[in-house]
Amino acid sequence: MNNITFSIRKQALLILLVFSPLGVGLKTLMIILLQPWSTAPQSLDVSFSYGLAFTLVGAAVAAHVLKLNAKLRLIYVLALLAFGGCSLVYHSWRYMNNQADSMAYGFCLPLIPAMLITLMGVCFSLGANEGTRLLWRICSAISIVIGGLSLSYDLAPLSIGSDLAVPAAQASITGGLFALLLGVIFWRVDIQPENARFPMPAKAMKVGAYGFLSTLVLMYIATVIRQQDRDQSFQYLLDNYVLISQQVTGDYGPILQSMMGRWATSPIVSEGALYAYLPTVILLLGLLITYKLMVERSLSEISLQQACKSRVSEQYFRSLYSHNPDAILSFDRDGFYQAMNPAMEQTLGINESDFLGKHFYDLLHKEIVPEEDLKRVYIAFGKASQGYPQPAVTFRLQASDNTERVFKITFLPIIIDGNTEGTFGLAKEITSRLFSEENQRLMERCLEASSNAIVVTDARLPHYPVVYTNPAFFNMTGFALDDIRVRALDLLTGERTDTADIDRILNAVLERRTESLNVISYRKNGSSFWNKLFISPVRNENNEVTHFIAVMNDISSEVRQKQELKYQATHDSLTGLANRVLFDEHLAFYIKESKANNGSLALLFIDLDDFKSVNDTMGHKVGDQLLISVTERLNACLQKNDILARFGGDEFVLITTHYSSLEDIIFISDKILDQIRQPYSVEGNKLHISASIGIATLAEYLTSPEKLLQQADMAMFKAKQQGCNTYEIFSDDLSIKLSRRVELRNDLDEAIKKEQLYLQYQPLVDVTGDLIGLEALVRWQHPIKGPISPVDFIPIAEETGQVTELGTWVLRRACLDALSLVNKGLLSGRVAVNLSPMQFHRPDFLKILRQVLDETGLPPEYLELELTEGILMWDTEGAIDLLNMLTNMSITIAIDDFGTGFSSLSYLKELPIGKIKIDKSFVDGVTINERDAVLCKGIITLAHSLNLKIIAEGIEAKEQYAFLRDCGCTGFQGYYFAKPMSYTMLQSWINIIDT
Repeated sequence: MNNITFSIRKQALLILLVFSPLGVGLKTLMIILLQPWSTAPQSLDVSFSYGLAFTLVGAAVAAHVLKLNAKLRLIYVLALLAFGGCSLVYHSWRYMNNQADSMAYGFCLPLIPAMLITLMGVCFSLGANEGTRLLWRICSAISIVIGGLSLSYDLAPLSIGSDLAVPAAQASITGGLFALLLGVIFWRVDIQPENARFPMPAKAMKVGAYGFLSTLVLMYIATVIRQQDRDQSFQYLLDNYVLISQQVTGDYGPILQSMMGRWATSPIVSEGALYAYLPTVILLLGLLITYKLMVERSLSEISLQQACKSRVSEQYFRSLYSHNPDAILSFDRDGFYQAMNPAMEQTLGINESDFLGKHFYDLLHKEIVPEEDLKRVYIAFGKASQGYPQPAVTFRLQASDNTERVFKITFLPIIIDGNTEGTFGLAKEITSRLFSEENQRLMERCLEASSNAIVVTDARLPHYPVVYTNPAFFNMTGFALDDIRVRALDLLTGERTDTADIDRILNAVLERRTESLNVISYRKNGSSFWNKLFISPVRNENNEVTHFIAVMNDISSEVRQKQELKYQATHDSLTGLANRVLFDEHLAFYIKESKANNGSLALLFIDLDDFKSVNDTMGHKVGDQLLISVTERLNACLQKNDILARFGGDEFVLITTHYSSLEDIIFISDKILDQIRQPYSVEGNKLHISASIGIATLAEYLTSPEKLLQQADMAMFKAKQQGCNTYEIFSDDLSIKLSRRVELRNDLDEAIKKEQLYLQYQPLVDVTGDLIGLEALVRWQHPIKGPISPVDFIPIAEETGQVTELGTWVLRRACLDALSLVNKGLLSGRVAVNLSPMQFHRPDFLKILRQVLDETGLPPEYLELELTEGILMWDTEGAIDLLNMLTNMSITIAIDDFGTGFSSLSYLKELPIGKIKIDKSFVDGVTINERDAVLCKGIITLAHSLNLKIIAEGIEAKEQYAFLRDCGCTGFQGYYFAKPMSYTMLQSWINIIDT
């Protein structure tokens, strides 16, 4: 209460400081303006100056103390400066023009308020702050010195009661008081009432205002000279003042009324003996009474307010205590339970009766609280009981349902009049919060440990600023959180980022939905990477989107792998050219475009000639390098938009649209053939190779890419048949022929499986016509097409590899028939079976041969194998070894079509062969062509020289037979002796010639 009283008194004094200059100034102005008299003009002028000065000073101090609007304060400052300046100029001019005035009354008296007012105006213009505090103190000192000198000068020569009745003398003394008052104001001007800790009540301010007005009126009445006017004015004001004071000042009204009544009837007042002192005495008494009234009224109001606040505070406390969601317990100074709020009962599920009369240590004990937790709780409670507030303590509690619950309790002392009267315990269950915090920490650790980059943005703020990134994001992009807080999307995208992907991201954010996409993002160093981005909104309990989470995964390696796999799936790994898959796509597209635009399109099927021999003789590494070199030369022949593909092996296909006539295609083909024919240097080897090209153009009726490719393939095959190193243009006739070949190939498979094949045998005779052997010849009787010549299906079988299966069938059938002839005593010599080079060079050929001999039971002495000279061109050393093995098995070897193939004399002397057969092409011309005759004679002579049997095949005339016989030929075969015949007819034929 002492602090409140001191603050109120300080504020009351400050208010009186404002009222004092206002009261003196207004009283003086009222005397001059309301009660003019014929006193000396100089005295009136001086009194007016002081009155106006006091009024302005009081208004300025009030404006500063009350902190009025800056513009109003500026007006007061300007008024002070204007008044001070004008007074100085005016009174200086008047003194200079009226030397009759003394220095004190003519110049000094008016100059004092002017000078002090000017100083105050300067100070107010600068303001009251730490920087101008010294200036205010200087002005204060000047005012006090001037006031003191003025009072000492004026009071010294005056006599009581007479001289003070002169207005000029009054003005001079008032000026001294004015200067002293200004000194006090300058010294105290930095005090602000609104900064007070306990502001003065408004009712007390009203009491002060009424007291000031009452004092002002009394000062005016005391100054009026004429008794009658004073009494009338006093009575009028007294009646009104009593009514006002009764309403405002309460019990002080009668006191003031009695005081003013006694003063009005006082002999001193009525007789005017102490007239000069009355205004000053009234001012001092009025200020004192007003001060007392304001202080008492303020203290009374503050007491009422504090009582009201106490009641409100108690209700606040009770509401806080009763409705607090946290459990609250109170204990007395000895630690015994006093009370609990409802939340305590709800939290623990207990009744207050369970706690009554129990000590704190009985409520929490080691059976329900772990010992380490209990120790901390006891220490905190003990310190709080001693008056020391304690921070929250966490402890675990075994509840009645055997579940462990976690609480945080805060102990606070109950302080009453400085004494500790008890302890509050504020308990809050944090089991769920700890669980949530643990889950949150676990989630944070998971996010921190995640290998995926995670970004969280705030959807509630403009531009969706980033509020979280995990370490994986920094490792992936190089961006820290501060780097991308505002411009995440701009920094993570770049020139390679598809704008459609950016739009998908923005639309997902605007539509508050999830989105997943693969997008090219950028790192801080400017490098790009493939980002598998997943965006999802995060909603609160009101289903409002508050954040967005983005999960990023660097899938650059996966994308590169997929691109590589895609490239490998559509390109040849050796040459880098398009493969069959990609070629088919391009071909379909080009055909569609050509059809739509009425354009032209040509397909060139390029196959290297005899490339297999390069692989076989020099290895696949050299072969691969050769293919790469061929590819480079083919690429050099390409024009814009041409497509070159490798189908595998030595096959290439070219799509071109750059031609206007067939001659242009021929020119391109010749250019390609010429480039391929040029020699190659591969790993120190100089290689030569050629190619065959099949050409097919897009016809109007053709829409199938496969058909166009098939046509080019047919044309290429035809080019191969024409000797290679050339090109062939597809035609419908070629299609018919090749279709027939394909059809024959398919039919041949059926023929082998369904026994549509059969053997015919053509006898071999000596010069006497006796049988010396047989040659087995395969024939095909098609169930629909009838007989099919071996000339048609044998080449197809050799090209397709069917010749191996066909040869095995022929060998088995011939062995079975030969064995039957042997058993019947009809076979003289051996049965000859033709072998193809493919069949002969198969690794399992010898195994199959032995297996057939074992299965059929034919002795090897009755079997002869006919081979062509071409067998020796492929793995010559291996062929010789195999021939030796056959000879060791008692199987004889005959060279068929001698003279048309390899014909190496050095091999003839080393080969384990027993017979050579002169080809029919030489026999046909022996009687009409001298060169054929010479060749036949030479072959016969050579055979005799090497001790080989000689057979001339294809004899159809007696003259041919006679010529060859005369040349020394010992064996003959041909239509002249016997045509090929079936096994049944053969038996009859043998029986005929034997007889």
